[in-house]
Parts: sequence; C-alpha cells; structure tokens
Amino acid sequence: MLREMAQPGASAECPRGRCCASQLGNDKEEAVEVCIVGAGFSGLLCAVALLDRGVPADRICILEAGPGCGGVWRKGGVGDYPGAACDVEAYEYLPLLQRVGFVPSRKYVTQAEIGGYATLLAEKLDVTPRICFNTRVVGARYTADGRGPSFWEVSTAKGMSIHAQHLVMACGPLSTPRFPETSGMGSFHGPTFHTARWDHSVSLSGKRVGVVGTGASAAQVITTIADSVKHLFVFQRTPVWASPRNDEPTPDELRVKIEGESGFTDALRRAEVADFDSEVFPKLHDPAQNEELKAEVLDIIEREIPDNAELRRQLTPDYPFWCKRVLFIDGYYSTFNKPNVSLVADPGGVVEETPAGVKVASGASYELDAIVYATGFDPLHVAFPVFGRHGKTLAEHWGGDRLNKPRTLFGIHVSGFPNLHFILGPQASNPLTNVTVISEDQSSYVADLIQHMRNAGLRTVEPFAEAEEEWVRRSERTVEGKVWTRCSNWYLKTTEGGEPIYGMWMETYSEYLQAALKREGGAQDLLEFSA
Repeated sequence: MLREMAQPGASAECPRGRCCASQLGNDKEEAVEVCIVGAGFSGLLCAVALLDRGVPADRICILEAGPGCGGVWRKGGVGDYPGAACDVEAYEYLPLLQRVGFVPSRKYVTQAEIGGYATLLAEKLDVTPRICFNTRVVGARYTADGRGPSFWEVSTAKGMSIHAQHLVMACGPLSTPRFPETSGMGSFHGPTFHTARWDHSVSLSGKRVGVVGTGASAAQVITTIADSVKHLFVFQRTPVWASPRNDEPTPDELRVKIEGESGFTDALRRAEVADFDSEVFPKLHDPAQNEELKAEVLDIIEREIPDNAELRRQLTPDYPFWCKRVLFIDGYYSTFNKPNVSLVADPGGVVEETPAGVKVASGASYELDAIVYATGFDPLHVAFPVFGRHGKTLAEHWGGDRLNKPRTLFGIHVSGFPNLHFILGPQASNPLTNVTVISEDQSSYVADLIQHMRNAGLRTVEPFAEAEEEWVRRSERTVEGKVWTRCSNWYLKTTEGGEPIYGMWMETYSEYLQAALKREGGAQDLLEFSA
C-alpha cells in the first residue's frame, strides 16, 4: 500500500546536499559520465539501467527542473489537476513494481499515487542521491576538442555547468502546454489557466467555469468538477470516443500475485503490449472491424444519454475509432446529462477571449467566472537549445524552431549530435503502446550501448547520416494505410495544424523492436564510433 510517500526534501540548491555542483565538478577533468535531463519515469529507468550495468553512481547525475520525481505526474507537474489519473492500468503502467515492492491501490491510480511511486522507486533503487532537483536546464552544447572524456556542457538556470560524456534527453514528449491561438488572450478579467499549469489557489466551487477542449485532461477535469461548480460550459470543436475504465480497488487475488509471484508484473506489462499488437492494432486499421469497435462505443453513448437525441449527435464522432486519442474514463457522456453542464459544440471552437468570458466561431458569447484551457501539448518541443557538432542546433536539424521535421535513428540517436541519446524521442512509438514499456526498453538499449563503449574504450557514438535518413523514410512509410490518416490529429500534424509531420512510428511495437532495439545482428553497423 501507498504510505508516507512525500517528495524527498530538497533545498533550492539540491536535495539533502548530496548532488551539488561541487560534487559533480565544473570542469572537464571532474565531469560525470552520464547526464540525464528529467526525473520522470524515463530518466529514472535510464539511471536504474546504468547502475545495473555497473556505471558508478557518482558518474551519473539527473537534472530535474521541478522539486520532485515523476515528471508529468509529480506534484505541481503538468498532470497535477483535478481528476488526473493514468488511463493505462496501474499494474501495467508502473514499471518495476515487484523490484520496488509496491502494490497499486487500484486499477487506475491517480496523479498523487503515481508521483509518489516515482519518488519511492528513486529512493528504493538508489537513484535519489544523484538527482539535482529545482535545476532547470537552459542549454546543452557539444564541446569536444579532442582532449579528455567530456563532450557535452549542460548549462542550468543557476549558472552551474555540468560536463558529461553522454547526454540523455528524458524530458518527455508531453511536457510543454499548448494554448489556443485565439484573439484577446489575456483579456479575461477572471482566473484563467491551462490544465498543465493548474492554479490550486483558485476555488471553482459555485462558479461559472468554461473548459476549452475535450481531450484526455479535459475529460478528467469535466467529470471531476461538474458537481461542485455552479455551471460548467464545455467548449468542443470535435467530439471524442470514450470507453469506460471500470475502475476498482486492487483485488486481493491480484495483490497476492504481485506480492508473491516473481516476474508477474513484468510478464503482465509484456502481455498487454503483445495483446495490443496482435489483437487491437489490426482491428483499428481494418475499416469493417473498426466499425465494430465504434458500435460498442455508440451503444455506450446510447445508454448514458437515453433521452436526448441532439446531445447524442453532438457527442458522436464522425471519424474512425482511435483516429484521435481514445479516452478511457468512466461516466464521461453521462456527465452532460447534468442540468448544470452545457456542451457548446461549435466546430470552429473558441475564437476570442473577452473580458467577460469567451466567444465562439458562431458568434455566441459566454460569460464566465473562470476559464480552463485543456488544449493539449506541443509534443516535439525541446525546452532549451541543443548545439551539436560545428554549432549546428537541433532546431536546424529538425526543420526550424517548431521542430516540424524530426530526424532520428530509432528515436534515440541524432546525426551530428554525438553521445546524445533520446528516451521517447520522435519516430519511436505508436499511439497505442504503453510509454513506460518503451522507456524501459530504450533505457536498457542506451545503458547497454554505454556499457559496450566503456568496455571497448570508445569515446563517441552517433548514427551514420544515411542510417538516420533511412529510418526517417521507414517511419514515414509506416503511416500508410493506418487509421490515423483518416482524420485530423496531433499524431501527424504540427501544433499549428500545418503540413503533416512524421514524428511517430506507426507500426506495432514488436515491429519496432525487431527493426531497432532488438535488430538482428545489432545496430553497430548503423552507428559510427570513435576511440
């Protein structure tokens, strides 16, 4: 059970005085071997994998902008809003459960429990001493001059510089909130904030609240605050498919297996991925089978809204199942039956923020006491400049400031940026696969690579430009025939809705493993090493 899982104590400089600039070193002679940016699950799993392979703890550091572990799930993180919970079953989402010795309290756990678990994982597996909390990275530069083992200089907002042989980008793809590009932003006289920057000092009780958006975060907020606000206006441009979670406390028989059956949760995680690959994936892309999946949700809409045909029509998508992200949430459609909940279904959406509220494309205005923007994230945003060989920036390599044309090998390596390793980078995951499984596998891959380089006396690694180009082309080809091409979604478009981008791998995860991380014969022929 979850008990006393507060964030570890952290001063403004670093937690418990154990990971300070004086210990990490400020010059190349005292550099760390691996610098990881981010203490979410990706960063923590990478650190665990490195420790497991014998990289000394004092040769690893993690730079975390916030005051605790968990990334999106930490207290004060982008997932800290009312109703925030993971829409993947906890037994499959939370990594290393049996190694840490933890049993989730229920099938779908909340933000607080996930953030607390990340903290516990870091403590139990001896990662916490290597984390510098409250340390925001403001830039990273490849500085190899032919001398010494250090190749990356990582600058922080505190003026501290970390020199490292390897730089691991574990910042997460959904960490930068996106606001709508509407006129009058900032003119509203009341409180307004994004779900990713929730203002907990603002009480919404008894107020007229507008929620702009109907994605995953929006749905969790809507179903959570509906009963406490005076009136809730939900501004919807496009309806969404929502399936029930059937959430419940962790059954005793499952608890017994987690506590006593060695390897159970690891097998469960792999079984979930295999099931999605073999059962769900083919159905989504076959039009006839997709219609069957749609029919199941149409029945749910009919049951939850039995007496209002117009409301059912407004809440029913006109695109295939999972063309946009599917919501897994209980009672979403029935929430709109409440007398204090109004659906504003305007395909043009909110076009103006006014001093009194918002205006939608049809011209109608709505007076509000508070506005919540649940308008998603910029999935390809890197929050600080990264300079590679010869001073070339990552932005230049990826198509400009919006990073609209990412280029990687396996979603991990980038040509021209030696010893830079992404976890959950572009062209590595499809919209279905459990991201913590990908993080765990990519962390193992990076740790194995670093271990190989240590043993072989190798100093740098980067992909051949031709290998990177082929991976980009191969990733683009995976889009063909997929359900995600049949509607407008963030998977294939820029945040401005411009020309399509190809920032994801659109085949099954098992095919990604075969093509990348577990490629027959290994990946060394695609990588250029220097001694």
